[in-house]
Amino acid sequence: IAFAEYRVEDAWKIVSHIEEKFHDSYDAMFEVAGIYASNAKYDEALEKYHKAEEIYVTNHKEHICMDHLQAQARIYEILGKFEDAIKYVELQIKYLEEEWNITEGADVAALFEEKRRLLDKIKADF
Repeated sequence: IAFAEYRVEDAWKIVSHIEEKFHDSYDAMFEVAGIYASNAKYDEALEKYHKAEEIYVTNHKEHICMDHLQAQARIYEILGKFEDAIKYVELQIKYLEEEWNITEGADVAALFEEKRRLLDKIKADF
């Protein structure tokens, strides 16, 4: 609400408070990262997504989601770091296989298409 009301300083204080209070919560770190990303603070967003990923991998596996991987892929693409974006698309493919035993179908096909699209962007840069 503070962002919507253009009280940016108050908004960042609230974000900081959430981050401090819930520093070991995947959900909180994921939401904080999204706020940074929504405000085009991509390096900070990636830092928070990495933290969320660390929390997820080490002690909160019950969430069973790959949203943090998808978000990181998008940010790396925005930053023009296509190789890193591809890495996170590949991690999504791996996740579907290892966590859900999904190796084919629409979700997997969409990720392979995304990887191809990013590879085409790399080729276009040369």
